[in-house]
Amino acid sequence: MDDAVGEAGLVDQFEELPRREGGPLARLEDERVPGRHPRFDLSAFAGAVRHEETGFVDPYTFAVTLKEDAEARGATVSTDTEVTGLRTDGGRVAGVETEAGSVDAPRVVVAAGWRTERFLREQVRLPIRPYRTQCAVLDPGRELDAEFPMGWVPGEHVYFRPEPNGDLLVGGWSFAEDDPEGASEREDEAFRDHVADLVPGFLRDFDRARFVNGWAGVDGATPDTRPIVDAPDDGPEGLVVATGFHGRGVMTAPVAASAVRELVGGPAAPFSLSTFALDRFDSRSRDFEFSSISAGD
Repeated sequence: MDDAVGEAGLVDQFEELPRREGGPLARLEDERVPGRHPRFDLSAFAGAVRHEETGFVDPYTFAVTLKEDAEARGATVSTDTEVTGLRTDGGRVAGVETEAGSVDAPRVVVAAGWRTERFLREQVRLPIRPYRTQCAVLDPGRELDAEFPMGWVPGEHVYFRPEPNGDLLVGGWSFAEDDPEGASEREDEAFRDHVADLVPGFLRDFDRARFVNGWAGVDGATPDTRPIVDAPDDGPEGLVVATGFHGRGVMTAPVAASAVRELVGGPAAPFSLSTFALDRFDSRSRDFEFSSISAGD
């Protein structure tokens, strides 16, 4: 995990700062920003709202660390093994079918992103809609310093953060995807053009930044942008779902894990699970208006 670097949201106009649990907020007027973050040029903005005590992780390193820790505690992790179906017996979960054979289990947690809805369609209806998001990495020529924050730009559907090697990652550009299976895993030219036009407008010395690489992926969204972590009443007994994280799965992993642990019979989570309950939705329809959390509005 990288050290906390702070998070800055650029703003077009200042209003009363919203309350935020878990860390203080600071308002940085345009003229104050260069002293703290000299690479920023906020002449086109009123300034920035800084969220203190924040940071970011490298998702790959995080996932590998969790895998190794789980295996050290006796878990078996099977990669490149497709789970083809859920087995039930008399209204209870009995296990899963995989391409490598059957696995017996009295409880099954399905946390398969946008595929969770399709995988469980015969057992329970879930209001999950696929959406596609993209990333691009830029080499600024001169490495970003250790104090460079992560942040977002209002209304532009992007966020940004430094890479450990001093490059800049710009992500977002998230829109509903009607063909998730056929969606390209490469970033779009339109996204690269958007990044190329946008970044030099608020960062100095980026007009000749070099494109390093990019990619795209599909995730699952819910109507209210909050995940579903629940043991659905209308599903088979022993089934737990954890899906619809709206791109924030890594960030909410500790909370989701505590909720899942309670749902599979472990200690109670130190918070109410009602926030993530499936029955909070009046409709289970998959046809809802997608809201992008990367818009930064």
